[in-house]
Amino acid sequence: MQLFKVEQGTPEWHELRDTHLTASDASAMMGASKYKSRTQLMKEKKFGVKEKITPAKQALFDKGHAAEDAARDLLEVDMLESFAPVVGGIEIDGLKLLASLDGLSEDQQMVFEHKLWNETLAENVRNNVLEETHYWQLEHQLLVSGAENALFMTSDGTADKRECMHYISIPERRDQLIAGWKQFNKDLESFEMEAKKEVVVAEKTILPAISYSVTGTEITTNIAMCLDQIKTMASEEMSKVLETDQDFADKDQLNKDVKNARAGLKDMIAKVRGEFVSYSQFEEIAQEMDGVLQQMQSHGEKQVKQAKEAKKQAIWTEADNNLRQHIAECDAKLKPMLLAGIMGAFTPDWIGAMKNKRTIESLENAVFEELAKRKVEINQVMDRVTPNLQYLRDHAADYKFLFSDAQQLVNQDAEPFQAIIKSRIADHKQAEEERLEAERQRIQKEEEAKAQREAEAKAEAERERIRKEERAKAQAEEQANREQEEADRLQREAEEKAKQPEPTHEPIQQAVVEQSEPLVGDIAPFGITKNSYPDLFEEFKDGCSFDTSEVPKHGKGYVIPEIEHEGKLYRYNMQLTWDYSWGIEEWLESEGAWLVVEPFEYAELKADIIDYDSKEAMRYFFDEEAIFDLAHKSDDIEYKLEVVLRRVQQ
Repeated sequence: MQLFKVEQGTPEWHELRDTHLTASDASAMMGASKYKSRTQLMKEKKFGVKEKITPAKQALFDKGHAAEDAARDLLEVDMLESFAPVVGGIEIDGLKLLASLDGLSEDQQMVFEHKLWNETLAENVRNNVLEETHYWQLEHQLLVSGAENALFMTSDGTADKRECMHYISIPERRDQLIAGWKQFNKDLESFEMEAKKEVVVAEKTILPAISYSVTGTEITTNIAMCLDQIKTMASEEMSKVLETDQDFADKDQLNKDVKNARAGLKDMIAKVRGEFVSYSQFEEIAQEMDGVLQQMQSHGEKQVKQAKEAKKQAIWTEADNNLRQHIAECDAKLKPMLLAGIMGAFTPDWIGAMKNKRTIESLENAVFEELAKRKVEINQVMDRVTPNLQYLRDHAADYKFLFSDAQQLVNQDAEPFQAIIKSRIADHKQAEEERLEAERQRIQKEEEAKAQREAEAKAEAERERIRKEERAKAQAEEQANREQEEADRLQREAEEKAKQPEPTHEPIQQAVVEQSEPLVGDIAPFGITKNSYPDLFEEFKDGCSFDTSEVPKHGKGYVIPEIEHEGKLYRYNMQLTWDYSWGIEEWLESEGAWLVVEPFEYAELKADIIDYDSKEAMRYFFDEEAIFDLAHKSDDIEYKLEVVLRRVQQ
């Protein structure tokens, strides 16, 4: 902090304040002051328009300064150290900040701030609670001075009425304060002061005065002329558009005056009625006049209400458009991100800001203070997000896929944000290195395995070559041995034959060979036919049932007769035509046969028909009719087919 050698309250001190942003104005800048609006502060800083200090207000200031001096003396006795008032300044991000401290400790670590005794403020201090109109000033003082804490005191300069508390800076508030001053300077550049507005004083409405007199049986009055004047006035008033505070004040006064005029008219009617029996014409005109006045009053009250609402709407619409434009500018900097996606829902409370504000000026001040607060909030976010977003673009351009949640990440302080970016990239690089290493190891293992397989194949080929050579050698040796043995045998047989006597000739007895039994026992090899087993064939015919799965519910189809006999299922090898309505049209023919359709073991059949073509054998294995047809063929496979048939029958 830079200390200025100026005394508080002097012209030099006022000049210094004019060129700096001061602690006492911090609450007004944040829209939290009870005594000065943000707009008033902007007028002071840009155009030097300051509030006139009245003698009464100056007396109050003097009383506060006297209490401050007395309270400082008591504090120094209590703390046993000096708390001299100082003026110091500091520049932060182009902001020239100034603080006029009521006191600063000798080690410059404690600020002293004094406020004149107030029961409400004293109660807040007892409860260790400060309103924002005070804590923004303390935040500013701690920022400028670099002190650790502020001793906030309210007193009347005596030890009897004195309450104090310690305040420590809150980082979030400090950030808001800096952002607030930045936005204030930005708004100050484009601020234009409106023409000075005089204090609004409503003009009293002058209505036509009604007079009358009663002479004999006649009433003399100007009420008809007044009615015409009031009609003209009503037409003019109801066509007026309300814009300024003066317009609203005048219209309110008119409504009150019209209301009073109507009451006076009613009193006059009653008075005339009491003075003269026949007053029908007067009353008729008076009633018409009352109707006109009532219309004026009703329209005026409605007009004031509607115009005020329209003005409020126009004020907050202008502020809302201003805020939207500010957000759009921020979105352009954040593209492709959006400010709403980073901050979440953002709804300024324009209606709440205008609550209990009676004049146009106060409405405008309240709304634009709310606008400034919202801009400050946005600017704080932008101050964090903008450098973070740039860091992300500079260091993670090749790793965008790692930061699909970037919109949620960027709204935090730089240090933790950068730590997240570095950590994710480092983790990804490590994972990628591990993946590549695993891939290299996999390829290496595959190459090694391939080389090993090739080596083994080569060795096996070599071993096979050696085995073939050895087998060929062994076979050659064995063949030579067999040839030698055969030659030796022939030699021995020749020698034996030479030694045997000549054979004698005896008659040859023919051997009797009995015919072998049929392989199928008492069942013909080709099933039960009408010729081979007529009785059994007829029995099967009479007792058979029909497989009708292929027969439709209406019309013709084919059925296969089948019957169970001695635990075996026999099926007729011919399909018969079936008419659903009339029954079987064609019955069993003599050339047909009943064949056993029970399953048999495939392994055994395979052993029996090993010499046949496998596809043909399998086809016949499952098709009894094909087997039957083949059984009638006379060729070299007849015996094997008979074996197949027997397997089927068994």
